Formats: sequence, structure tokens, C-alpha cells
Amino acid sequence: MLLELVLRVSHYGKDYSTFVRLPDQYPGLIFFNPDLPKKYFDDNVAVPSVIPDGFKDIKDKNTFRVFVLGGSTTAGFPYPTNASFPRQLKRKLQLLYPDKQFEIINMGVSAVNTTFMAQYIRDVLDQSPDLILIYAGHNEYYGAYGAAAAGLIKGDNPLLSWFFYLKEYKTYQLVENLIAYTARYFHDEAPFGSGKTLMAEMAGDRLVKHNSPEYKEGINQFRLNLEYILSECKSANVPVIIGTLTSNLLQKPLDSVTNPNSLSNKIFKSAEKISTTDSAGAYNLFVEAKEKDMLRFRAPAEMNKIIGGMRLRYGSTIADIDSLFKNKCEKGIPGYSIFVDHLHPNIYGHQLIANEYFNQIIERGLLSEPDNKNLWALSDKILKETFPFTRFDSTFADIKIRVLLNSFPFKKGYGTQIIFSNYKPSNYSDSLALQTAEGKISWTAGHTLLAEYYFSKQNYKAFFKEMMSIIFDKPFDTYTYKSTASYLIEAKQFVPAYTVVSLLHNVNPDIYTLKTMGHLSVNLGQYPRAEYFLKEALKLDTSDPEVLYFLSLSQFYSGNFSESAKNVKACLRLNPNYSDARQLNEILLNR
Repeated sequence: MLLELVLRVSHYGKDYSTFVRLPDQYPGLIFFNPDLPKKYFDDNVAVPSVIPDGFKDIKDKNTFRVFVLGGSTTAGFPYPTNASFPRQLKRKLQLLYPDKQFEIINMGVSAVNTTFMAQYIRDVLDQSPDLILIYAGHNEYYGAYGAAAAGLIKGDNPLLSWFFYLKEYKTYQLVENLIAYTARYFHDEAPFGSGKTLMAEMAGDRLVKHNSPEYKEGINQFRLNLEYILSECKSANVPVIIGTLTSNLLQKPLDSVTNPNSLSNKIFKSAEKISTTDSAGAYNLFVEAKEKDMLRFRAPAEMNKIIGGMRLRYGSTIADIDSLFKNKCEKGIPGYSIFVDHLHPNIYGHQLIANEYFNQIIERGLLSEPDNKNLWALSDKILKETFPFTRFDSTFADIKIRVLLNSFPFKKGYGTQIIFSNYKPSNYSDSLALQTAEGKISWTAGHTLLAEYYFSKQNYKAFFKEMMSIIFDKPFDTYTYKSTASYLIEAKQFVPAYTVVSLLHNVNPDIYTLKTMGHLSVNLGQYPRAEYFLKEALKLDTSDPEVLYFLSLSQFYSGNFSESAKNVKACLRLNPNYSDARQLNEILLNR
């Protein structure tokens, strides 16, 4: 007890709370704890990161708050988070319901399964959600504490909750760290030194035969965890929409990489032979090949049956993503037109998922249909044109996909470093994307450096796009808005500068946003609008000479000379040396 007390007082170890506050950086906001995944992964793997979606600690009355639970697909892998279906859903909701505030908190984490989600569901429900979305199930075998993952304790083991409880103690963390350090010392191994992808680290060479005990353990784990999650949500009276699981049926069975004569591969080849003449028969064979694939990264069909059974038992809404993808693909067989690998959707696939969840929100009556029907009809086109995704993001994702597809289980061996060394950037954007994929710089730093490069070349449109990607990724970070606006105002790019400041005003209205929108409106010749914002700014601070000057200027251009003269005099009383105000005053006196 004394040791535990000393360790806690000295802030040793990790805080495994589900949510944390960062009062020094972002007062009033709560975030998904970036340390939480470390509770579920060993030191010898690269622990996956969380999405930094901040939400207010005190929920506004006009806010619709949604938590999205899932694994790597939910997180958006291999794309930056802006491409993920939770972000695409948020942008659509913001476009169609401009009078509401939306907090879509993406809790997707790579290589986790429903065991991870069941551990924190009560903490999520404590945050007053209006809705929970779930897309999970592919990681039940190889995800952390999955049925086929390394370790003695599995997700359906009743001792697991006690094991996680022990991990909260600093003394346990100390012992765990000492053991890991000793193992590395005597084996002369550094963590993360294998060059393997997280997918390869989690699976190893563990195969799961169809209907084997391990196979049934995965199904049972998924069912029990999902029942627990949904029962907790039902008790809290929080609606849930669950997505059916889908995957790439045209992906060659993964167990065939090490065993070309596997049963799954034989079935797959039979499906290929008849795919041009019998699409229905081929579809059934492709499904069977996926079911018999003993390297179980793709969820068995039985999990979708479990999801379907939750509709009546818990009142959950089903988003039938599996059928949707089937209908959108040639011959009704989900393939590479919609996936980048065995199960991760491409950007178009994420858009489809977002739209399906959106439609289910409307059908369930959680939101009324958008008032502006024309805008609704054009929403996908508008969102595509304003998509916060640049060449940098596309190149970054392409490199990540190459790394994945050139590593186990898609190929023998581990080709991570080969991909990096063989990739030849064709421009500065590609070079930064490569550095980001290698982990040498952060995604935000890559976009920022590229934006500064474009600004130096006076390519202000490209600068704006790069900075908007960062803004949409972290809409709570007021510094990025102000920095972007400052650059654009310096370059006399008043229209995009106004766009940036107006977005900041929606997030954090204050005298800065009011004053700057007023200033920019004057420069854009929008004098009534300028006068409105500047008068609102004066309500917050009557002693700002700059506000009074621009208010006077807007009134001067509007022809309201008496009010203009009154305000410029008030400005000069506060700052007699304000040269622009003195010049305007002279013009008014000489009229």
C-alpha cells in the first residue's frame, strides 16, 4: 500500500481513464485518452493511436453528440482521419443542419475488438450521448485479447475484468515494466524492432479452422460483448445503430500465402472460374472461401447473424453495410472497387458507410429530414468538392497501403523498410508524405510545412487547402484558425480569410472573431455586415480603438457620415496617434 501510494504521488505509470482533460491546452474539452490502448497491448508492438476528437465537458442544449465505436475501419485506416466515415458523417450533418451543433467522437482504434469497447462503454454513457454507432467484429480473433491472440486470457474469460482492474494499479505497472525491461535486456531486443506491421504482430502464425474451438470462442466473445454493450445502452436509454460487417470477397484467402493448397484457396479458384458466367454462384463460393480462410482477419458471416438478432432483443437499428456494398459492386461481389485491401474501404466506401448511418438516423427519427431538400440532393457533390483531403493525404495513404500489402499476411516476409526505401517522391508534397508515413514527422507537421511552402510560392489556394485539412481534423484548436487567417490577411486573400474566421466563430465566438469578420467585411465591401459584427464586438469591449475605426470606416462607405464621425472621434480619444483614424477624421471634417 505504501509503495502504491508513493508511485501515485510521484505520478508513475499510466492513467488508464477512458477520457482525459487537457486544461492547459484546451480548457472545457474532454478527449479519448491516448494512453488507454497501452493497457491492452504489450510493449513489443507499436501501440495504436486514438483519434483526438475533443468534445465539451458541459454539453450544450443544441448539441447532438454521437460516439462511434470500432476498430481500424472506424479510425479510417489507411487514410488520415478526415476520410473516415465518422468525419464524413459529421460534415454531412453540419451541412444539412446548420442550426445544430454536432459532436461526432471517433473512438476507432486499430487492432481492438468488442472486448476493448465493453470495458469503456459505461464511461461513454456517462458523457450524455444522443446516439452510439458501432462498426466492429473483424478483430475478434487477432485483436487485443482476441480468441486467437497471444496470451492465456481471452476476451470471453470471466477473469479478464479483474485482470484489467489490476492494471490500474501503479504497483502492477511497475512489475510489468520491470519484466519487459529485463526481457529486452537479456534478449538484446528493442521494442518495435521487427519491422512488422501491427496486423502481422497481432496474428503471428496462428490459424483458426472453421468451427474449431477457437473459432467458436471468437463468435461467443463477440456475442457476449455485444450483448453487454447493448444492454448497457438500453438501460441508459441511448439509441444504437450497428453496422453489418463487410469485406473484400475478391481478396485471395490469406492463409494461401503460406499454403497455396489450402481449402479456402481451392474454393476461391473455383469461384474465379465461374465469375464471368455465374455471378450468383461465384458470390456464394467467394463467401465460402472467406469463411474457410483460416487466417481470420475477416469476420465470419455468423457475426452478421448475431448483429441481426440484436434488433428485436435490444431495439437496435441495423445499418446493413454488407448488403449496401454488395449492391454497389459489379455482379454483386464486394471487391477492389470499394476496398483497398481485405476489409478496409476506400474513400468512396467510407462515404457509403457515412450515408447509410445518416439514412438510419433519419429513418429512426433521431433527426427530422433536412428542411432544404435541394441542399440534401446536392450534399454529396458539395462535400466532395470541399473534401479536406489533398495530394499529401492521398500519397500518405498510398504508401501505407503499399506497406500493408507487401507485408504478412499478404506476402511472405515483412517489406516495410523496402517500401520506404524504394519509394521515389516526385515533388515536395510526396516527400513530406513519405516522412509522415515513416513516422519521422507528424501528419499535422507535414501539412503545415507544405502549406508554408505553397505560401512562399504565392500559391494561396493550395495553402488554404492544406491548412483547412488541419482545421477540419482539429476544429477545437483555435491557434490554427488564427494562424491561417493571419497568413491570408497578410496576402490580402480576404475571401478565404473570412471563411476561416467564420468557422472559428462557430466554434469559439469572441471579440477576435467578431472584430476580424468586421474588418474583413469592410475589405470585401460588405459594409452592413461589417457594421453588424463590429457593433457586436463593441458590446464585448468598448475600449478597442481598432473596432471603432473599422466601424467608422464601414459607416463612411455606407454614407452614414454622422455616425462615422462620432465613432472615429471615439477612436481617437482612445488612441490619438492612430494614423488611419486621423486621416479618416480629416476627410469627414472637410466634407
